Amino acid sequence: MIMNAIMIKLILVMSCSLLGGCMTFNNLSTGRSLGKGIHEITPSLSSYYVEGKATTPSLPQVIYNYGLTEKMDVGANISFGMFGAQLKYQIIGGQRSFFCMAPGITYTYFDAGTSNGNSSDRLNFSLSNLSVPLNMSVHPTERLAIYFSPKVLRLGGRAALGSSNSSKNIMMIGFTPGIEYGRRIKVIAEVNVLSPLNTNENFQNTFGMLSLGAKTQIVGAG
Repeated sequence: MIMNAIMIKLILVMSCSLLGGCMTFNNLSTGRSLGKGIHEITPSLSSYYVEGKATTPSLPQVIYNYGLTEKMDVGANISFGMFGAQLKYQIIGGQRSFFCMAPGITYTYFDAGTSNGNSSDRLNFSLSNLSVPLNMSVHPTERLAIYFSPKVLRLGGRAALGSSNSSKNIMMIGFTPGIEYGRRIKVIAEVNVLSPLNTNENFQNTFGMLSLGAKTQIVGAG
């Protein structure tokens, strides 16, 4: 039982510290909504750095967004076996405004387990990420957007080995500067920087993530 508890804590720390970097920390989004009936697909690659640890190789992600109304976008994302959903609502500006602002929310979840045929050896663990960005952007031209998005984020992890289980949540705060260029097909690049709010001996590192993507917009039926 003691060994199980130790294993749980080790697995939890590793999953939150390492796999947590594969989750959807990035925005790849300006403060402007798509507009009603617009579909947008964004394949991207991201690499992350944890202070004091190695940088990861590029990790793929695909984001889909749809303009549900003129002001509201809804969407989904897939990243390294993790799945999520998101929503953004523009509260300042319009489709041609110089300054736009849109708060949003993103939830990503990952669940995995293994079994060696014995219930006492069965390992299950899950990760979740709830992110609330405030997307703000300026649009100097029709093609160019520059954005800066502060955010708060809750990263959660849970691990179970046999009858033992443990969980941990981390509150983080960060910001995301980025640039987007193009019309129907756009290139986008951004940097995410995140730091823990709650002090814990296992989670004192600053996370950084560089993301590069290409957006394709398709006009729907409305």
